[in-house]
Order: sequence, then C-alpha cells, then structure tokens
Amino acid sequence: MESLLLIGGSNIDIKAKANKKIIFQDSNIGDISYSFGGVSRNIAEDLSYLEDTFTFLTSVGNDINGKKIQANLKSLNISTKYIESKEQTGTYLSIDNDNGEMQVAICQNKIMDKMKKEALYPFASLLENHDLIFLDANLSESCIDYILKSANKKIIVEGVSTSKIIRFKNHLNKIYLLKCNLLEAQYLMNKKEATAIELCKGMLSCGLKNACITNGFHDIVAMQDGNIFSIPVLKENDVISTTGCGDAFCAGILYSLRRDCDLKRACLFAKEISSITLKSLSPCTPLIKEALRNYEVK
Repeated sequence: MESLLLIGGSNIDIKAKANKKIIFQDSNIGDISYSFGGVSRNIAEDLSYLEDTFTFLTSVGNDINGKKIQANLKSLNISTKYIESKEQTGTYLSIDNDNGEMQVAICQNKIMDKMKKEALYPFASLLENHDLIFLDANLSESCIDYILKSANKKIIVEGVSTSKIIRFKNHLNKIYLLKCNLLEAQYLMNKKEATAIELCKGMLSCGLKNACITNGFHDIVAMQDGNIFSIPVLKENDVISTTGCGDAFCAGILYSLRRDCDLKRACLFAKEISSITLKSLSPCTPLIKEALRNYEVK
C-alpha cells in the first residue's frame, strides 16, 4: 500500500444553522456549534475513523485554539507534524439554512495564507518518504508551487473554494487527481457556464488526466486516464448539515485509491461516507466506519 501524507489546514469551526428560512439583514433564530475543522484535518479525522494509516502535516498557532487542536489530534492517535507559525490558529465560520445547506462562510486562515515555502524545508524528508501526497488549497501559493515543483510523487488535491482553487491553475499537468465541486471547477478553468463534462475535457487539454467533480445532489462527473463518466447521486432525506461532506468524500477517495480501487469504485465508496456525514451535526463522525460493512473496499 502506498504511504500517505496529508498537508493542509486545521481550524476551529463555528457553525450556525437557522431554524427557519433565513431572513437576510436580520437576526435569525437557530443553533450555533463549535468543532474542530480544516479540510485536511477533517480528512485526517475521517481516515482515523476508518482506521487508516498516514501522516498529517499542518500548522496551528501558539494560542488556546491551537492547543485544543493538538490535543484533539493526539486523542485520535493521528501521527501529526507541526509547521511553526506566529499567526493565530485558523477559524472557519459557516451559516447554514434550515435544510442544513451552507449559505455563506468566512475563513480566517492567515496562518496558511502567509506561509512561505521555506517553512516546509525542515520537512523535505517527510515529502520524500511518502508515495502519495494530499494537498488542500488552503496552502499558500508559495508552498503549493514548492511541493508541486519539487516532489516527484502522486499528488491529489482538493479545490476548497473558488478563490483558492486557482492556486493549482499552473500545475494541472503535475497533479495526479483533482477533487473539487462544479463551481470551483468553473472558476479554475474560467468557464462560468461550462458543464462538468466540458470542464473535464478542458482540464485534460491542460495535462490533468484524473478528476472528480461533485455538484451537491446532482451526478458526480469523474475522469480517469482521460475517460469521463458520471455517477448518479440521489436526493438525501434527513440532512442535518452539508459541512464536512466534501472532506468525507475526499477521505473515501484516498482510502479507496490506496487499496488499488479504480476511480469509479472509489467515488461510490466516497459517496457512501459523504451520505453518512450529511446526517451528522459534526463535520466528522465515527459512524462512517459503517460504510466499510455496507461497501467493502479491497
């Protein structure tokens, strides 16, 4: 099995969910919860629930939130290395409607945005000693450029948001697999009205051979070795929150690909994990382990 290194953000998440239809520019009654977050940190937690083995490289501030994240990762028995920083620990604030769908979010992530490639130099051997490297677009352009130019490895990336996915724009031919949603893909390719299939074709012309584009409860469009296919997605009932579902999907992809599954089978397993996460108030839930019984990955 290929060894896996995750590199990316760790945040404190603050989530507000309205009880009724949101009235903008007004005070809405709802629930507010706090949890540990960050794309790569969430994926690390999900993989720990699947009892997978990997190393996680991240950065937190020397503050109370940073200490809480470190204690949490230790409690999950996740092998974690920390990049030093004087910045405040990242914070992610999301507002969900009464159906659990995220309406708007704000991410304060200077700890990753300001990081220079030199901060990664002490971890050169860590990069060298892993076969598969996962990056989220919360990493600064400087760090992304350094890793993609220097690490001759299989690199899987997550788009994160429309403003951050463009950090991968000039490196598509160096990426093994891109996972993103439709809106992120449209911003990446600067084709705001393009379909997922059209976007995959455009990515292929830029040198990217493998991709997975999600679109809420619409079909997943994926590309493996340039071959494009769709995977049906059914509307879910009893949705509590969509926060963390994309991260759970990524965890399923990584878990499956490391076990030599093709991308279609990997997407099916990832979809199952994401579906379980939809029904959880937390962005990560140990219940995803149930997917291993329902859909065996060999």
